[in-house]
Amino acid sequence: MPALPDEGTLLILDGMGVPLYSTRGATQTLEPIEGARQTARTINGELIDLTIGPEFQKFRSTISCTDDRPPRHLWPGQVVTVYCVCDLVYPSAGIAPRTAAPGSLRAEGDFNIIRPVLEMMLMNNPASFAEYEADHSWTLEFEEV
Repeated sequence: MPALPDEGTLLILDGMGVPLYSTRGATQTLEPIEGARQTARTINGELIDLTIGPEFQKFRSTISCTDDRPPRHLWPGQVVTVYCVCDLVYPSAGIAPRTAAPGSLRAEGDFNIIRPVLEMMLMNNPASFAEYEADHSWTLEFEEV
């Protein structure tokens, strides 16, 4: 695992890097990929789950920030190991849904909390710059491979 960046962000993008002063105050979302929800209604109107197996239990993630510097530019299609800032919670008696970032495992009552490590492909990376404020706003959109 790469070392935690000096500026103290929890976000690590192995294969992309995190430039100094580019991620302070970053936010991250984790949500199921589009194919994870495969449902249909029966002829009687009952909603049923058509998902077969865990193959589609993958995440998409959006990481965004406004800071002094933009992130390193990569073209869509690049694979990056993302050490997330967003937490996953699961029952203490269960198995972790993903690999935990080192030092992130913590227990609270009947639950464990981790920051997952995910192999993700960059899907999009729009950026903008506000000249007067000297703010770089950026977004990285990923999907788990």
